[in-house]
Amino acid sequence: MNIESMQASICESLHKQWEFSAAPKGAVQVRTPYLYPDGGILELFVLEHGDSFRLTDFGETVAWLKMRTGIFKLTAVWRSHIHDICHTHRVDVDRWQLELSGLSKNELSEAVVRLACAAISVANLWFTFPGAKIRSAPYRAERLFGEQVEEWFREWRVAFKSRATRWGRSGSSWSIDYETDVESRRARVFLLGSHDREEVRRLAEHVLAACVDLKRGGDNQRNPSDSLDHEVVNVSLIDDTHDAWREEDIRLLEIESNVVYRSKPKGFKRVLRAACG
Repeated sequence: MNIESMQASICESLHKQWEFSAAPKGAVQVRTPYLYPDGGILELFVLEHGDSFRLTDFGETVAWLKMRTGIFKLTAVWRSHIHDICHTHRVDVDRWQLELSGLSKNELSEAVVRLACAAISVANLWFTFPGAKIRSAPYRAERLFGEQVEEWFREWRVAFKSRATRWGRSGSSWSIDYETDVESRRARVFLLGSHDREEVRRLAEHVLAACVDLKRGGDNQRNPSDSLDHEVVNVSLIDDTHDAWREEDIRLLEIESNVVYRSKPKGFKRVLRAACG
């Protein structure tokens, strides 16, 4: 089934806010209107298997929960919570991937909403973890940060794609806030904004891991636009309007990316222009 046919099947009874694009392994990426607690967009994937379909989040929801809580090995209690949520929504859990399989074309619309609701319910477990700052969940701050960056792109006449998904050499998928492409050069832009110093460290470690895993030499069949002659530059754009970033966190980012700051858009523009020619 092609992307147009998939979109028609899923959007038949849904709002037009659902976006579709090609993904590796013949999958179709579904960008949903649902948001994680930090304002990130939930993305799901549809794979065709013979006469039926499989719908999955590729483990991104549980990975998000682990990163945001800093608990990388979930306890039996939290594993039980996740399974209970998925059971309620009639969703399967396979190696911490939330998924539905054996779906017919006519079942896709209902299934994608059901899986999206289950994923957001699992992500919302974050609010129950000790130390979760419910009142300062950065919905508005992150949205405004992204809106400002997109205004810069338009002002500088830089074509961009938001919320790109790339697969690393390890087989893990990584979400990139923005990609810009000019001829044979690409800039991958990671937005880093937080009020919390502990979370800042986790964000820095996450971006470093993504940059290393996405290094040239990975499986280009899964990232078809990442050919060997395609130069890629990683850019970490830090929201320095809050005093949460320490020198050691910035040095960590500098290992694999160019670090620029929200308060200095001219510096960001220079790095972007150098990356994209």
